[in-house]
Amino acid sequence: NGFEFVKELREDPSVNFIPVILLTGKDTKEDTLAGLDHGANDYIIKPFDMDELIALIKSMLRGQKLLKARFESQSSSIFVNKEKLKSADQQFLEQVQKAILDNLEDSSLSVEKLAGMLNVGRATLHRKLIKIVDESPVQLIRRIRLEQGKQMIENKSGTISEIAYSVGFESVSWFSKCFKEQYDVNPSELLS
Repeated sequence: NGFEFVKELREDPSVNFIPVILLTGKDTKEDTLAGLDHGANDYIIKPFDMDELIALIKSMLRGQKLLKARFESQSSSIFVNKEKLKSADQQFLEQVQKAILDNLEDSSLSVEKLAGMLNVGRATLHRKLIKIVDESPVQLIRRIRLEQGKQMIENKSGTISEIAYSVGFESVSWFSKCFKEQYDVNPSELLS
């Protein structure tokens, strides 16, 4: 069974980074979602166009090379108890964090863009993050942005508006509102 093969592959840290495209005759929406939920990067229904398959493979490999290069050039950590994480989950979480930090200023960073950078489907990204950190991708992106903003405020790295924009918020008021909800203090109070 292809679904079980993908699931086992994703649980093995020595090979879980390998992109998987399921080529199948199963053409229902439920089959597609099941394949993606088991960890496939993409799901193609037979008959398929060979040129499209080759382009998809090249795109996935390019994405992995870029991610590897970025990951090797930077390192930081998300503040969670790493002892509770399986090594595959920890590796995935580090990749997610790196992708977010590398695109911190991009206010248009969406779950779809993040999933694309990681070569996983949106549903897979959501499922894995809920499992690992009990946060949706949107919540995690916002939390990391706020953590970086808080560090910048504490280091007096600029005005509140400069910091808000530099961590990807399009509006200073939205940054302030989210900051207050997260830390129970206004960002301006930390700056003074």
